Amino acid sequence: MRKGKDITQGTLVVHEGDIIISRRWPDRGAIAEIPKDFEGALVVSEFSVLRVNENMVDKHYFLNLIKTRQFLDMIDVFSTGEMSHRISEEDLKRVKIPVPDLSQQGSILQEMKTLQDEAIDLRQRARLLDKQAQDKLIQALNLAKQDGKKQHIERVTFDRINE
Repeated sequence: MRKGKDITQGTLVVHEGDIIISRRWPDRGAIAEIPKDFEGALVVSEFSVLRVNENMVDKHYFLNLIKTRQFLDMIDVFSTGEMSHRISEEDLKRVKIPVPDLSQQGSILQEMKTLQDEAIDLRQRARLLDKQAQDKLIQALNLAKQDGKKQHIERVTFDRINE
């Protein structure tokens, strides 16, 4: 068996900050930024490695943009093959990316962060409300312990209530 460092065929070396995008079933959004812990890791050649010119494009703007459903649908147009459903490296390079100036990219990112933070808060609130609703059901059925004892409610099997 070969060790990772000896595998070179069909692989690409990635570095911290690189962005990888799967060219197989690209509309599924397998896109990630390489973290520090994966510096020098290998990825299979089914991925494209993107290195952003940060004098032109904010990496976080770019990463957020290419993860949008609109972008994924756009690159899916270039996909070929019924079974493999791939986009070629050449076709991926032909995709046109909207690139406003860096200050506008920063403004867009700030607005996105505000909305994403609000979405996180709403999801947390929804989880809390769901738990409260479940607790309410348990209380309504008197299944909660009262004075250390559970109240008796008839319990039936599924087949008794199934028509």
